Amino acid sequence: MTETMYDKMFKPEGEKPPEYVDRSTLEAFAKCPQQGYLIKQHEKELVCNEVLPVVGSFVHQLAKEAIEFADKNIQEASDYFAEELSKARPDIQPEVIRAGRHLANQLLRFQTNAVLICEEQITRSILPATPTKGELLITTKPDLALATNKADTIIVLDWKSGWKERTNADALDEFQTCVICWALKAKYPEINTLHFYYLNTRRGTIAYAKIELNKIVGPHDLTQESAFYSRILEAVKLWQSENKEAWPEPEKCQTCPVLKFCELADPTIPLDFQKSPDKFLDRYIVADEELSRMEKILVDACKTGRTVYNTNKDCWFDDSLKRKQPFRASLKSRKIEKDIDSGE
Repeated sequence: MTETMYDKMFKPEGEKPPEYVDRSTLEAFAKCPQQGYLIKQHEKELVCNEVLPVVGSFVHQLAKEAIEFADKNIQEASDYFAEELSKARPDIQPEVIRAGRHLANQLLRFQTNAVLICEEQITRSILPATPTKGELLITTKPDLALATNKADTIIVLDWKSGWKERTNADALDEFQTCVICWALKAKYPEINTLHFYYLNTRRGTIAYAKIELNKIVGPHDLTQESAFYSRILEAVKLWQSENKEAWPEPEKCQTCPVLKFCELADPTIPLDFQKSPDKFLDRYIVADEELSRMEKILVDACKTGRTVYNTNKDCWFDDSLKRKQPFRASLKSRKIEKDIDSGE
């Protein structure tokens, strides 16, 4: 956020301006510090030209537009969203319809609840100011927060237009759930219970978690709110220190936008299985995902009957097996074929 002239005039002498960090940045570090660090380092190179991020942005923007147009009337917002969904850019319209087809009906479930906030940025202080640094504030934007008939209870909705299926257990453990619920407590101090819904607008499914901030969830009377605070603070420490540790897991690597920059993807760094079996397996996890992405490119290229040859023309890839067998079964060499022909 930009410091205004008013801030400069009335700020006590020597006081440092506040610093802000958004939820998505911290989430990357919380998932894998190296991912968070590399996203920061390669931000300009990560301009994505794929359709899906554009589609997701359109669905989110249209939902916000619908709620604002309807003056926060959920019933009217649902109707507006349904009518406008097909008016997306012509090049992405079919995918937009698939991605957002269920949201209008999903919203109707909450038509009796009053809207509190919609895509509004909220902040909460995580670290106080010091002589050398300003106060650190966490920022996040809930898609929708709704009131209930209880003063200490609210509903939070977050829509997802991708293919990932979340369970109720996933909804409870999501870092996004943690940050949003913790930040909302600062805006609405009276709340204790949050009903958190992840609405999959593509599949029409819902993942739900009931969050009770005062509930004891650990030893020494650890409350849910305190557990959230500790989790966020640990992510902040990773971010502040620019920690570069890699924490590879198949599920994480599958969605990593900076996998090609990962140090574990660097084949020039020697690894000895006998000395470091753990690091060896780490690299295998990353390499396996890299191969999967390369295989997808080859499969897509060969769908029309094309055959891709290597430089020496003695090894090639085609789609003759129709993907019923592993990748290596579709990678052929002349030696293999010769052995087969000779019966060896």
